[in-house]
Amino acid sequence: MLLKKSDQLPSPVGRPWLHTLLQNVWVLAALAAMVFFARWLENPDHFNAYYFQIVMMVGITITLAVSLQLINGVSGQFSLGHAGFMALGAYLSAYATKTYGGQPIAQGNGDYFSDPGGVMGYFLALAIALVVAAGPMLLIFLAVRQLRRLSSALPAVGMLLLLAWIAMDVVVASKHQPVPYYCVWTHGWKGCIDLFNALLRQIPNLSTVFGHLSLSARQPLSFAIALLGGGLVAAGSGLIIGIPTLRLRGDYLAIATLGFGQIVQVLIINSEPLGGAVGLTAIATYQSIDEDNLPQRCISPWIFGTALIAFLLIWRLVHSSQGRAMKAVRQDEIAATAVGINTTASKVLAFVVGAFFAGVAGGLYAHLNGALSPDTFSFIYSVELVVIVTLGGLGNLWGALIAAVLVTLLPEVLNNADRLPHMTSQSAIRFAHGLAANRRVVYALVLIAVMIIRARWRDWVHGRWRWTG
Repeated sequence: MLLKKSDQLPSPVGRPWLHTLLQNVWVLAALAAMVFFARWLENPDHFNAYYFQIVMMVGITITLAVSLQLINGVSGQFSLGHAGFMALGAYLSAYATKTYGGQPIAQGNGDYFSDPGGVMGYFLALAIALVVAAGPMLLIFLAVRQLRRLSSALPAVGMLLLLAWIAMDVVVASKHQPVPYYCVWTHGWKGCIDLFNALLRQIPNLSTVFGHLSLSARQPLSFAIALLGGGLVAAGSGLIIGIPTLRLRGDYLAIATLGFGQIVQVLIINSEPLGGAVGLTAIATYQSIDEDNLPQRCISPWIFGTALIAFLLIWRLVHSSQGRAMKAVRQDEIAATAVGINTTASKVLAFVVGAFFAGVAGGLYAHLNGALSPDTFSFIYSVELVVIVTLGGLGNLWGALIAAVLVTLLPEVLNNADRLPHMTSQSAIRFAHGLAANRRVVYALVLIAVMIIRARWRDWVHGRWRWTG
């Protein structure tokens, strides 16, 4: 029976977003409070610069730990390439603001956050060039996968032949000038570079779109575009790496992600625009002090605001249907497939979201320190993040947050043990300094102990373990 128009229930259209906004109004209040608190925190007269740097690194590490928890803890993967995603976000966002985000101002100085159009234009040009470059590779990859219908060995053979073709193409092109016409891969690479440069020449036209905004509005907009751009490039890399590699499991997946991190580091070292092995220097930090020694630009709301948003979004994702699917894949991938869960899609989603926030954290790190070195994003740093996630408990977001705070603060406390109250024993001070200097060895030992204790505890709880010593 149809209801009359007057008897029908009111349409809920337009209400869900308002209901969600009212439920999360405390998030907006927390972000607003961070802005006001930053005026005191970043004032040199109120807070020591050394302690300020430590507190900011705590916020960045929280974002990294929570995002890696989604990959390693919630979805059950084992990634050792998180530092690689962080490096992509750090270098690309810093290069964008340094090269395309500034306009000359008084006395020949440059404000690297005055041109949001330049920063946006750089990332748009980079995205278009990467899509054009990745298109043929994706088509060939899909064609090789289709060969599986003929023989299970043909896809692997086809990929090896493709890699050999690319290597021979590059070697031949490097020995001949001009490049021979049959070096199709080299010509394609040069074509993508020419397309990228042609798109960059359109940046002045895009910059005029934001020219009517005041400098106080262009500065945060430029910074936000740089962070989002670096995060999206990292997420895209996570998607490209995740689709072929997340079919692997355990040690094989760890080796694949470790290889990705090493590839990113090698590409940065061999890239002259990004500073090469020396690193990228003279990066504008998102901090400034006026004539009255008061902060004008503050980075602390960005750092802790990102940490808050990352925690909340990943928390909501974990407790959604997608999160339950990730947990099912972690528990038993075969059973999850049997009940209709797309295991590859669940793992790729976790990988992409985690990579995005790692890229944003890298952009914050770059604009906090003002300089970048490839050694910062080494394999060891990825291991430290894995240690944080493991100490906090796999799958436990609150544990990852607490472990991130403790692991970041502990080395600084040990390094300054001589300044602690009631610390008068020279042997204890030397021991604390030794722990700080060899903290990576300590992390490895703690990681081994935690894994052994967790396994024993699980067996003891289920009644499967008996003392045999």
